Amino acid sequence: MSKKKKRNKKTYPRNGASKFKEPIVIPSSNGLAVHVDTWDITLQDKYGVPYPRSNFDSIVTYTGKRKERVVTKAFDLEEGEVSVGAWTKNFDVVYAADTNTKPIHNGKHQFSIGWVLKGIITQTHENGGVISFEPYAIYGWLWNGAYKIEQETWVKAMQKIQEEEAEDRRIGFIVDSDLGNLEAYSNRTLPLANGFYLPSNFKLIYASADRSDEWPNQMIKRCDKLAGADLEKNLPAVECLDKNISLSDQILFFDVEIPSKKNSAT
Repeated sequence: MSKKKKRNKKTYPRNGASKFKEPIVIPSSNGLAVHVDTWDITLQDKYGVPYPRSNFDSIVTYTGKRKERVVTKAFDLEEGEVSVGAWTKNFDVVYAADTNTKPIHNGKHQFSIGWVLKGIITQTHENGGVISFEPYAIYGWLWNGAYKIEQETWVKAMQKIQEEEAEDRRIGFIVDSDLGNLEAYSNRTLPLANGFYLPSNFKLIYASADRSDEWPNQMIKRCDKLAGADLEKNLPAVECLDKNISLSDQILFFDVEIPSKKNSAT
């Protein structure tokens, strides 16, 4: 029997860009000099003093067959770097959360599992670091109605993190959904869910779970895989629940204690 040849998956060139949240004001009398090092660009006056700049959003994209797609995007960063690896300089710790969902009881209810990973950052050089990540939390949901269940997981995770991390810790939080609203969440003009706004020491990072380019993608992809596996494992037992079960406020929540397992990404 002849073996079928594997088709090589096409890789599209990546494009990186950063956009400041406010324009940089440059007085005409002060002049302008552009200082470039390996990963950063600084605008300076004629005396070599950097111009003040606002926080910024940074994004990596590629143009596929039909449209531009986002690989990863970080919001409201303070330290400006071209390299995604150097985004870690903005954080003391990072978390990633992903939720998988399947209908049960012939579509009457939805069953969801949310996984959260914690990433410990070890800086190895000025332009990046190594992230060792481990299980942090598992959340389960049995629900119906018009809930944004991904955001429900985010809020539960953030509340747990707030209880366990100091208020001055700089926390990155990686998600893979609701990209269109992430800027409003980051600006704290829109609540994540149930009137809960992004805490002041948190910054959001979007990462596609369909890509493995960068450390945010690797973390969220791992969350997606773990959530999917636990969903499939527990689906038969949940299907056996009484389909006429009465859900308080249309949603039932439970969390799970998990053992510690470590992985790493650079």
